[in-house]
Amino acid sequence: MLPALFQPPEGPLLSSEWRQGIQALEAALRALPGHFEGSGDHCPLRHGFAQGLCAREMFMPQGMLVVGRIHKQSHLSFLMVGTLLILDEFSGRQYRQAPCWWVSERGVKRGLYALEPSALLCVFATECTDIEALEDELTVTTYEELVIEEEP
Repeated sequence: MLPALFQPPEGPLLSSEWRQGIQALEAALRALPGHFEGSGDHCPLRHGFAQGLCAREMFMPQGMLVVGRIHKQSHLSFLMVGTLLILDEFSGRQYRQAPCWWVSERGVKRGLYALEPSALLCVFATECTDIEALEDELTVTTYEELVIEEEP
């Protein structure tokens, strides 16, 4: 059974409703005993670098439910293997099956549910090659931080 947020809505939802739903899902996951935060053996990351580019590949086992951080920049996303249900405020509920790619908008925060073992590869424009610093270079935890970064 899929989490309720991943079920088709009864009618069209506003972007703000998708955002609230994703944030509620994240809060519910954090309240579960034994939940994981960040990458690790449960959801490993692999990184690659080229001139001004960083690729981050995340591996998700079947049944894994992930809520990501808010992305500071638009970037390319490639589903290399598997099938995902994806929620975000820009595109709503999406069913993605590998191989496919899409543009992820600046400010996106996603909920991801792996219907089968999956590998999601995101490519970012950045000069940062420090894996420990990348998360803060590419993402923020609150929408208020994203707005602050826009100010001159």
